[in-house]
Amino acid sequence: MNGTNITIIALGEFQTSQSLFNSLADVCKVVRLGYLEYELGEAFSNEPAVILCSQPPTGVETIEVAQSLRMNYPDHSIYYILEKREGFDRPTFIKNGFSDAFLMPNDRQTFEIALKRDIARATNGALRVFREVQLVDIEVGMTLGFDLYLHLPANNRHIKIVSERDPLNEIKAQKLLKYKINSASVSEDQISKFYQFSADRRRNLGKNDSLSESEKQERREVAVRGLL
Repeated sequence: MNGTNITIIALGEFQTSQSLFNSLADVCKVVRLGYLEYELGEAFSNEPAVILCSQPPTGVETIEVAQSLRMNYPDHSIYYILEKREGFDRPTFIKNGFSDAFLMPNDRQTFEIALKRDIARATNGALRVFREVQLVDIEVGMTLGFDLYLHLPANNRHIKIVSERDPLNEIKAQKLLKYKINSASVSEDQISKFYQFSADRRRNLGKNDSLSESEKQERREVAVRGLL
């Protein structure tokens, strides 16, 4: 699958997600369905890459929706998006079939990242997604093996500062230090190369801790989200 052959099924009401759907229009097709238009237990006419579900109407149980969809799509990402805290029980939702559940607006950024990562994989990189990494995990002078980017928040662009075939040289490192830049970005399709790089570096330094600072930061964010 590639390009607009990718379909996202959005089941229910997603009033606050229209801008997100619009931003994905070039790489995928979003099919909006109301619960009244869908026969629970049936497969969709369009083969989805990802399924999004909002709160079902009165008389339809959330758990029943999760279990029904999971039976038809055992290997798909199926996300539940809820906009009120009452009744939000993420562990129960996941246990019964959803891949994850997001409470809006708290989880908006986490949800968008998860969705874009799924689309990036399904489109073989037609949509580029980036992960933040800590510069402390990168040694000056070593060939990286992955491209390193800086995120420009003013226009939400990523610019490449080091190619995968080149090292992070001392001049660039000093510039980053001067402007107090502690993190950079790696594209989703190259993140495994970054993890391998950081693991090799830690072994060479004789460190027993197998996790890089970037991985520790990711785990902290997951733990905080679970706590909230």
